Parts: sequence; C-alpha cells; structure tokens
Amino acid sequence: MKIIQVIPMFGLAGAETMCENLTLALINQGHDVKVVSLYDYHSAITDRLEKSNVSISYLGKKKGWDNTIIPKLIRLFRKEKPDIVHSHLYAIKYAMVAAIIVGVKGKIHTIHNIANKETTKMGQRLNYIFFNYADVIPVSLSAEIQRTVAEHYKLAGRQTPIVYNGIDLNKCQQKKNYEKTGNLKFIHVGRFSVQKNHELLIRAFYRVHIQNKDTELILIGAGELQEKVKRQIEDLELEQVVHCIGLTDETYSWLNRADVLVMSSRYEGMPMTIIEAMGTGLPIISTNVGGIASMIENGKEGILTEIDENELASAMHKMEDMKFREYLGKNARTKAENLFSSAVMAQKYVDIYRKGIKT
Repeated sequence: MKIIQVIPMFGLAGAETMCENLTLALINQGHDVKVVSLYDYHSAITDRLEKSNVSISYLGKKKGWDNTIIPKLIRLFRKEKPDIVHSHLYAIKYAMVAAIIVGVKGKIHTIHNIANKETTKMGQRLNYIFFNYADVIPVSLSAEIQRTVAEHYKLAGRQTPIVYNGIDLNKCQQKKNYEKTGNLKFIHVGRFSVQKNHELLIRAFYRVHIQNKDTELILIGAGELQEKVKRQIEDLELEQVVHCIGLTDETYSWLNRADVLVMSSRYEGMPMTIIEAMGTGLPIISTNVGGIASMIENGKEGILTEIDENELASAMHKMEDMKFREYLGKNARTKAENLFSSAVMAQKYVDIYRKGIKT
C-alpha cells in the first residue's frame, strides 16, 4: 500500500514518536510510506527518518489557520495518489479535507488523547463530520480513549478500533541489574505543561526526599512551565537532587540509568514514555488517568495512584525495595514484548487501512 502520514510537526513528544515508529515498521513490512510535516520544524525525529531514507515533505505552515496548506496537500495527494492518508493531532482538519477533495479511499486518524482533550471545540465539530459523514476511521489508543470517542462523537465502539502504541524494542537499553548505584533515581519524561503536572511530582518527591536523602529526580523535557517548575525546585531547596536535563535524543540511555519512571499527569492517552520505560524494564509509578490502566496493572508492572501527592509519595517510598522494583520491571518488559512492539502496531494499522479502502 501507498501511505501518507500527516502530522503538524515532529517535536519530541509522544504522537510524533509514534508516527516515526509506525512509519519505519510499515516500511519494514514492505509498504510505501511518505510523511508530511505541516511546519518546517526539524528535530532528532526528522533526522532519524531522513537517515532511514524516509521522504518528508515540509509545507511551511504559518501559525494559526493557514489557507495555503489544504491546496498544498491537494497537489501532493494528486501527485502521489496514496491509498491511505493517515493524520495525527490537529493535522486532521487539513489532511482530511484535502483527502476528501482528491478522493482518497482510505482515511485514518489516530486519536492520541481522550476525546475532549484531543482538539479544540471547533476541531471537535469538524471531527464529528469527518467520523460520521466522510468515512474517516478514528483509531483509539486505549479502551478509555475508545469510550470517550464513542460517547463524544456518537459512534459505536467498533467504529473506533483500538491500536496500542508500539516501539522498536531493539532500541531500548534493557536493564540487567536492579541494584541502585548511588541514589535511588526517579525519572520523568514529558513536556513541562499543565497536563504533565510537574508541580504535583515535585511536591511528592519533596516528601520522599526529606525521609530518604538517597533519592534524586531526573526531569527530561522542555515546555512553557519549565521556569516555573525550576522556581518551585529552588523554593524547596531541591536543586542538588532534582536535575532538569532539557530535551535530549539520549532518552533510552537516561531510562536505563534510572531506577523508576514516575508520571504525575492530569490526563493522558497512551504515553509513549511509559512504553519506552517498559521496554527498558523499568518499574512504573503513574497517576491512573486516561489509557494508563490498560498499560499498567496495579502491583504487576507498576503502581497506579490517584492525582494526590500523598499517594504518589507513598508509591515512591515502596520503590526503595530492590526486589519489588525488579519484579515490576521484568513484568513491564514482558508486557512490552507482547503488546507494545512497533511490528504489532503496524500490522494492526494495516488491517484498518484495508478496511478503510473497502469502505
């Protein structure tokens, strides 16, 4: 099949990483895949894709609504004649209009978050039209997302199939030893944003650290709240044990050196960070939001908590037990192998693509 994936830009975040993993896995399975980035933004992901000889078209989008994007996509689709157009995030409002005009049969959109958090109110109204009247198949990342999509857009569950995100597990630097070296190292990977709720994480870690000085916290990512979080770290006098790394293309190495992944999000879809940590063999602590409960069984691959600093701190204290960390981490790796490989993800999308072509 000839497939074009369309995404706003390749920032270093979950949806973008999923698009990269899916593209490479589909190519490995013999499909012709091209990628479209609405913006001209380049990153480690675009570098990796281009080094793998993946064709990326950059459309030079301006901020806000850009009237030039749909005509550019129409010209591109007419030239390439794809069997499938697969959109991500808010690229749907450009990609699917162009795909409908050109007459592309297979139109797929991955919903990366719960329905009312995926896009704006106007975007949700457009999605309703696409999903109910234009044969666009919405793919959900988890059962929780499927439920919200079905309710929000008045669809039957079968109209929004579930495909778990997947990664190339060979890229993970799998843990072999669960004994801590130096401090017990907690790690968080994610954008400094309201969604990721760093403020809660820092408060919980403070509670842990005042009882156990042999602990530290590593924060990977960037975002609009980064300076605010740094001020919170300074106010709590945690500068020596909370490390803000920024953006890095060495995430797998950082995960391998850590002892526990901790997530404090207010809402989520199916975070790629958790899958990468599971592939590494890390135990997980996470707030029980969005699709995370379909990834982590409480007490088996990790600990799920409410959005509460006491619960989060209590879970972090439990990770002081090396045998417990090892038990959770090894279970996490096994589950990643069974459910969250990019090859499995790609095959499930191919099945949906074939259904879309027949619609």
